[in-house]
Amino acid sequence: MSAAKHIKHSRIASIVSWFVTGLLVAITVVAGLYAKQRQNAEPVPPLKKRANVEVLTVRPTAFSEMLTLPARVEADCVATVSAEFGGTLARWVVAEGATVQKGQVVAELDLKVISASREELEASLRSATKNVNLARIGKESATVGLANSRKNAKLQELGLEAAHSELKLARIDYGRIRNLVDKKVMNPSQLDTAKNALTQSELAAARAEEVLASARLGVRNAQVQVKQAAANLDVAAGRIGELEAAIASLDIQAGITGLKAPITGRIVEHLVEAGEVVEKGVPLAHVYDLK
Repeated sequence: MSAAKHIKHSRIASIVSWFVTGLLVAITVVAGLYAKQRQNAEPVPPLKKRANVEVLTVRPTAFSEMLTLPARVEADCVATVSAEFGGTLARWVVAEGATVQKGQVVAELDLKVISASREELEASLRSATKNVNLARIGKESATVGLANSRKNAKLQELGLEAAHSELKLARIDYGRIRNLVDKKVMNPSQLDTAKNALTQSELAAARAEEVLASARLGVRNAQVQVKQAAANLDVAAGRIGELEAAIASLDIQAGITGLKAPITGRIVEHLVEAGEVVEKGVPLAHVYDLK
């Protein structure tokens, strides 16, 4: 009995197993069919049209393009034509726009002002020469006056020594007479005479001292005059040197009245016209090197 039940249960399990397997296979087939149906249902994109293509060979070539714009040309080298001293511009040697070489004379200054200045300096030089001669004479005169003052002072010193000697003798004589009068050997009137002589000697000595002081003051004044005369002579001589240097400077200026181009280039414009007064260092023209 138990064996029959066992066989029955085995058959039932086998049937269930086959049933499940078949069910799974059926589900798989249905799912595959459904997926294929959805894939077939999606729209197919249209085919793209192809364009005609032309093939070219590319090789490197030179590229040139020109752009025209307004601009200002500036030279790399610009020099200025100017005068080394003030004066009147006499004339231009070269015209505007002309090409000049370095060192070429482009303009000239008027010599009239220089000539007039030189004549004035020459007149001042002649006057200064006379002043030098006068100053030299004044120095010599002051030197002679100093020597005379020293001689006079020496004489006054001798006069003072003589006055002191006389005063000394008058004092001795007065003392001697006073002793004799006190001893009643000499008349008292003689003492008065000795007293008067002593007083005169004292006054003479005082006057001699004043005269000597005045003579010494005269010596000092004469020394000052000598120094002043020497200073005047130096000033006058210095003035001559200044005038001679100024004349030499004018002579140099007269030799460089021609204004030269500092570089080779082109003079574009005259900044000053002939006849105008120009100052030292003021630009008269510009030279442009347009290379």
